[in-house]
Amino acid sequence: MATASSSSASMQQFTVGKLDAGMAILLGARASLIEFPSLLLPQDVQAGSVVEISVKRNVDEEKRNRRDFDDLQREILDTFGTVSPVAPELKLRATTQTSVVLEWSQLTLATAQLISLDIYRNGSRLAPIPNPLSNTSTKLSGLEVGVEYNFHLVLKTSAGTLTSNSIRTTTHAMTNTSGISVCFGAVGGGGQGSGETLENGEEISALESLTRQLLEKMGAKCSTRLQIDTTHYVCTSPRARAGPQGPNGAVNAGGEGPVYRKALALNIPIVRPEWIVACYESKKMMPISAFYLDKEPPNVASVSSLLQARKQETAASSAPPPPPAPKDEASAAPGPASASTTSATPATESTAASVPPLQDATISPGEEPGSAAVTFGEVEDQTTGPDGEPIKMEDAESDGTTGEVKGSDQQKEAEEKEGQQATGGASAAAAPETEGVRSATTAPSTGSESMEDVSLNSFGGDQSPARRTGADDDDEAGEEVDLS
Repeated sequence: MATASSSSASMQQFTVGKLDAGMAILLGARASLIEFPSLLLPQDVQAGSVVEISVKRNVDEEKRNRRDFDDLQREILDTFGTVSPVAPELKLRATTQTSVVLEWSQLTLATAQLISLDIYRNGSRLAPIPNPLSNTSTKLSGLEVGVEYNFHLVLKTSAGTLTSNSIRTTTHAMTNTSGISVCFGAVGGGGQGSGETLENGEEISALESLTRQLLEKMGAKCSTRLQIDTTHYVCTSPRARAGPQGPNGAVNAGGEGPVYRKALALNIPIVRPEWIVACYESKKMMPISAFYLDKEPPNVASVSSLLQARKQETAASSAPPPPPAPKDEASAAPGPASASTTSATPATESTAASVPPLQDATISPGEEPGSAAVTFGEVEDQTTGPDGEPIKMEDAESDGTTGEVKGSDQQKEAEEKEGQQATGGASAAAAPETEGVRSATTAPSTGSESMEDVSLNSFGGDQSPARRTGADDDDEAGEEVDLS
């Protein structure tokens, strides 16, 4: 049907030359020959029939088709042309003496189709990664000890080939135990429980607590789950590990737990916890053949000593602090004598402040302290009479104001009397007040009058405090005062 935007139709006349089920041969007036679908011819047409075909152009339909085509191209561009695949980011997860564990981010393919993901070692293709759309890590074993390696990934997609970053690492030496990654199974031993619990509330044995502490000191890792970087499965029994709610997983007929069976399937070495102690003490990786479950560990004594030492350390740290030491009885409950002494202190201090300091005193050998001849550097000036002869203190008479000065017997009696009194009495010996010289045998001060001053005026006569000069031998070293 003709439209306003369509061109004028042109009529062409043809003769049917040959006709079959699918195609008809039409012959034109200008000796043209064309093939025409038989389905478009009238039903009663046969060979020799003359048909007329009208041909015209539909411009509106052309515009609509072009518009639809452009929309389809834009949709394809937005869906497949703006987001491209991303190269994976490779990371190093763990390194041991003979293996490395690599991990990478989840693959981002956008709209591209994955072809392959391969791991390369030192520039050569090592192996394809199985299930690359779900796997994001791999463990490469069979490496040499102490050798440097370079790893990278190559991602091939329908949108192109992408290469990851490179990881350079060196396998550990035998003295490096930080690459150990332990999965703990059922571990018993070490006496009673350690009192420690895991995050899930499970209480662990003393032996497992010790080995966990040693692993931490070695910089190694431990867990209760098998992981891709697990290097050893440590247990004392193949049974399932007991959790806070009971055994973790069902056991088979042989009493083996599911984690133990999985470790066997993955060819992970299964050893006793004493192997960790051996590695810690030797500071290197030890062979595991002597630490299988059916073997008696060679270091049982060493493990026992470590457990005992740790037990004592734990007991010492948890013990309550000792009670404070009792105070001295004398200081805690002072008696009357102490109170008297304390109350007499101000008077003694005031007396000492008004008296000049004493010079050194010496006690003659072989004499009792109560009756010894005490020599002071300046006593000679105050114990001589007008004629220059020494004055014995037993001959001196008291003036009645400062007390009496008696011999050694009277002094001892006075001291005994003072020891019996709670408040103390007057001292039996005194020193001249003018020079402030106190006798070395004076009893302890017990009151404001515990030290009596003896004035030189009590001796009679006009005593001169000046130093006497003469030929007497005693004058060179000082006069001796005989208290007997």
